[in-house]
Amino acid sequence: MGLSACYVTQAKFPLARELAGQFLHLARSQQELTVSLEAYRQLGFTLVWAGEFGAAHTCLDQGIASYHPQHHQALISRYGEDAGVCCLAFVSQALWTLGYPDQAAKRSQDAWKEYVGFYKEIISTQATS
Repeated sequence: MGLSACYVTQAKFPLARELAGQFLHLARSQQELTVSLEAYRQLGFTLVWAGEFGAAHTCLDQGIASYHPQHHQALISRYGEDAGVCCLAFVSQALWTLGYPDQAAKRSQDAWKEYVGFYKEIISTQATS
């Protein structure tokens, strides 16, 4: 996964896409939903940066459909980000570019709500500990 992101930063999109696709295939074959979400995020991120907005939209929507915040807390600790929020944020970029500004705005607002809600919960939990 990290190597794929590295290739995105170098604009080596075909290689990044191949690695992200392998990661998604592996996650699906193991039927590991939490890892699949991260794989959808990585592939969607790669597709957005590669300018493949239609494919990114499809991929990121699959990630969003599999996102259940209460089941994905471990991913935040492992990867340092909420993959569901990332899918929402990146799909908003794809939708905007595809000519759907209203849908893009809604997904962007959804991402913000998830982000704020999650961090409010963390702060609340820490305050009561």
